Amino acid sequence: MQKLCGASALRSLNLGVAWSDAHMHILCEGVTDEALEAISQALPCLEVLGLPHCVEATDRGLSTLSKCTALTELNLACTNVGRLSPDLTELCSLTTLRALNLTACERLTDPGLRSLSRLPRLTSLTLADLDHVSSEGLVTLRECTALTELTLSCCRGVDASVLEALGHVTLLEQLSLMMCDQVDDEAMLALSGLRRLTWLELGCTEVTDFGLRALVDCPLACLLTDGCPKVTAAGVEAVGLSRVWSHYY
Repeated sequence: MQKLCGASALRSLNLGVAWSDAHMHILCEGVTDEALEAISQALPCLEVLGLPHCVEATDRGLSTLSKCTALTELNLACTNVGRLSPDLTELCSLTTLRALNLTACERLTDPGLRSLSRLPRLTSLTLADLDHVSSEGLVTLRECTALTELTLSCCRGVDASVLEALGHVTLLEQLSLMMCDQVDDEAMLALSGLRRLTWLELGCTEVTDFGLRALVDCPLACLLTDGCPKVTAAGVEAVGLSRVWSHYY
């Protein structure tokens, strides 16, 4: 962290992992609460911070980041956020956040999800691969009314009640439900009122052509349906698209 001295104008910092040639590389080992406090003091202009796989940092360290008053994007994928503070009190003190990634955070539970509405500027939220959250926690995302992008792929708790709740998040433009095995035609009915939805990922769900018809009034520009054997070209055409898009990442 001593290398940060003299870098007070730095706006973006990734201390977690990077990928090259399908291999993961640890960028900075030993990111602790003390390191986060040093960052908050040395980098007052920081806007984007990546901490994926930084498992030594705790909720206590996150609270020090409130000094970074310009911080808008935070990646906490595969960390222990929520271990000391299940209701994410420290994380939710970062009220300037607009984008938050909590992918595969094993300590994240329903109380933490309920607290996310305390981030009033949050527009992008990634909650992929969460095994310890239920539909009861996920339905509270309806209170995150500023969301335009939401990823719930591989979340077992996603069911019709969750999709019904998301139908009230009317600013949603992008939604990923890949490998949510309870997502079916009924769920599509719940999303039919999202009149800003342009990007939808339904790969490996139970959706059929019949369910897609409910989305006819959504302004979809991209529909991802890999692994949906009951979705055909006819179903895609019914929602105004000429083809099914494949994964491009």
